[in-house]
Amino acid sequence: MTAVERALLLQVSRWARAEGVRLDGAMRWTSPPPHRWGVDWWGENEPDDATPMVVWRKGTSTGKSYWVASIAEAVDVLCALGILPARFSTSYRAGWDAMSGYAERAHYGAEFAAIRPAVQREPVLP
Repeated sequence: MTAVERALLLQVSRWARAEGVRLDGAMRWTSPPPHRWGVDWWGENEPDDATPMVVWRKGTSTGKSYWVASIAEAVDVLCALGILPARFSTSYRAGWDAMSGYAERAHYGAEFAAIRPAVQREPVLP
């Protein structure tokens, strides 16, 4: 797990606690009552191996498996499914960065803080 992925997981965990999501470690999450969704994830195996993440919805007896290769990919899937807010996705971060720093120079107060992306860029290695 990279430092960026640890930071992302920390931000997602903070969001989940604030929203009342039931966290059974990093491996099982359940929406607050009434339970509308749940996520089971078995973590990363080997660096290049995909891992199943099972998402179930209210009213279904089985979940759907999504094979993800990283924490960032798992978060992107959860954002696409509407479980996590879009601000956690890597796509949101890319769009934010495409603004060429304009928003970082501007001062919007609470409105600016509300739309700030949670995902940080991967460090560029030489």
